[in-house]
Amino acid sequence: MTNEELQRVDYRDRLLFVLSALDDLGEIMTQSKNISSIAKYFLRMMLGTVGISKGAIYCYDSQEECLHLESATLLYPESLGNLQLMLMDARNATRYTKPYYINDIPEKLAQIFKSWLLQWQNANTKILVVLAVHSTFLGVIGLGPCFMNRDYQKTDLEIIRLLARHISLSIYNRKLLSDTQQSISMLNQKVLELDQLHEIGLAITRLQSSDELLNDILTRAISILNARFGALWLLKNNGLHLAANFGFEPEKLPDILCSESAKTSSHCLNIPIQVRDKILGYLNVAGKESREGQFMPFTENDQQLLSAYANQAAVALENSMLHQDALEKERMDRELQIAAEIHRGLLPSEIPEVPGLEIAGEAIPCRTIGGDFYDVLPVSDTLYAVAIADVSGKSIPAAILVSTFHAALHLLKNQLNDLERVAFDLNELIYRATPENKFISACLMLWEPNTNSMRYVCGGHEPPFILKSDGSLIKLLPGGLTFGLFPSVTYHAASVFLEPDDLMCLYTDGITDIRNKADEFFGFDRFTDVCRKFRNLSASEIIHQINLAADEFREELPAPDDRTLIVIRKTK
Repeated sequence: MTNEELQRVDYRDRLLFVLSALDDLGEIMTQSKNISSIAKYFLRMMLGTVGISKGAIYCYDSQEECLHLESATLLYPESLGNLQLMLMDARNATRYTKPYYINDIPEKLAQIFKSWLLQWQNANTKILVVLAVHSTFLGVIGLGPCFMNRDYQKTDLEIIRLLARHISLSIYNRKLLSDTQQSISMLNQKVLELDQLHEIGLAITRLQSSDELLNDILTRAISILNARFGALWLLKNNGLHLAANFGFEPEKLPDILCSESAKTSSHCLNIPIQVRDKILGYLNVAGKESREGQFMPFTENDQQLLSAYANQAAVALENSMLHQDALEKERMDRELQIAAEIHRGLLPSEIPEVPGLEIAGEAIPCRTIGGDFYDVLPVSDTLYAVAIADVSGKSIPAAILVSTFHAALHLLKNQLNDLERVAFDLNELIYRATPENKFISACLMLWEPNTNSMRYVCGGHEPPFILKSDGSLIKLLPGGLTFGLFPSVTYHAASVFLEPDDLMCLYTDGITDIRNKADEFFGFDRFTDVCRKFRNLSASEIIHQINLAADEFREELPAPDDRTLIVIRKTK
C-alpha cells in the first residue's frame, strides 16, 4: 500500500474510534453531574485519537467573565489557571471555531487572547480551538505537540475540529440542562416560599392582641431567613419604638440594626413595613446561619422574600390597628351612650303641673351628649322652681359638669325660697368642684301662684324675656357672675308679676348663635319674631316652631352648640 493509502486507512480507523467513543457519550453525559467530567472525557479522547502529548480545556463563565481551567493533562502547566475575558470579546471569538496553529491565528483572535498568548506559547501549545455554539462562547482548547514531535496532519485537524464541535455541543447542552435544573430548583424554592408566605399571611392576619401579633411577625421573619437576631420597630410620635426583639437584650441591641449602614450591610436586612406610602415601622434581621451554624451574608433573594413578608406584615399591622381603633371607638360609643342616657335622666321626663302656668321644655344636644340642663321642680305646696343652665364645653366633660349642677341644685332644693342664698351656695359648690376653665351660666326662678310673682336670679346667662299680650317685650337682666368662676360672689334676685297670656322664654345661646351659609346669626330678633308669630299656640308647639325655624335657617349646617328652651305661659 502506498503512503497515501495508509493515511486514508489510519484516518478511517481513527474516525471509527471517535464514532464508537461518541456512541458512549449519552451514557457519559447521563452519569456525569458536572462539565468537568465531560471535559476530561473529551480531552482524553482527543489526545488519544490524534496522539497528542498534552492539552487543556477552558470553560467560560459569562457571569464572572472568566475562562476557568476545566480539565488538563499532567504534562500541562498548572500555572495556566484562569483567564479574564470580557463578554464582548468572548462573543467576537465565536467567529473563529476551526483549529488554528497558535503561531498562525487570525489577528483579531490574537488580539482577544493577547494577554495569554505568550504564556500558551511558552507552555509549548501548538493548536488553539475556540468552543462555541452559534454566538455562544463556551471555552477554548489548547493542544500541545503530537507524540514524537510529528507535525499535525490535515486529517488530525479535521478530527480535532469534529471533536471540538461535539465538545461544544456537549458543554452547551450540559449548561442548558444545568440552567434548566437551576431554574426549576429556583422555581420550586419560590413556590415553597410563596406557600410559606401564604401560610404566614393567614397566620398573622388573624385577629389577635397587638403584642401577640408583633412577636408573631418577628418570630416568623427570623424563621423564614434562618436568622439569629431580629427586631421590629414601630413609628410612634415621629420616633422609632422597639415593639419586639429576638435574640438579644433590648439594652444591648447592635448599633447596626438602628444605623444607616444596616441598609447596605449584607449581614443585616432593614426592611420598611409600609402600607401604600405610609411607613408603619421597620423589620430588622441579622445573623443568617448556615447548617453548620456559621454566619453568612443575606442574598438578594432573602431581601425580596423579607420585603414580600413585610408587605403582608404591614397589612396585618394595619388591620390590627384598625381593629383596635374600632374596638376603642365601640367602647367610647358605648360610654357616650351610657353618658347620654345618664344626662337624659337628669332632665325631667315630664314637667309637673304648676298652678297658673303652662310650661314646656326641650334640650337638643349638638353631639351625643349635651351640656345644657333644665328642670321644673316643686319646692313646697305654694312654691315651684324653674332652672336652666348652660355648661362650658361639650360632650362628656360638659355632661359631668351638668351632673354636678344637678346634684348641687337638688341638694339646695329646700332652700330655694331664698334665691340669693341658694345662688351663693351654688357658686361655692361649683367653684370647689370644677377646674378653673370650667363654669356654668344659669338662671333660677321661683314661682308663687298665690301672688302671681316670679322671683329670679341669673348668673351670666342669656336674659329670659317676657312677651306681653300687647306685643311688648321685657328682658329679665342677670343678677350676678357666671357660676364657678370666682368664690364668694354675691347675687341679686328680682321679681316680676305675670299677667294672663304673658309668654316667658328661657333659652341657651345655642339658639341665637346658630349660623347659616352666609355666616349670619339666627340672633335674638329672629328668635323673638318666631315667638311673636306663634304665641297663640301651646307652649310645646311654640318650642317646636322655634326649632323648625332655627333648623331651616342653618341650611343643614351642623349645629354649633346645644340648645335648650323653656316656654312658660301665664294661664287665665
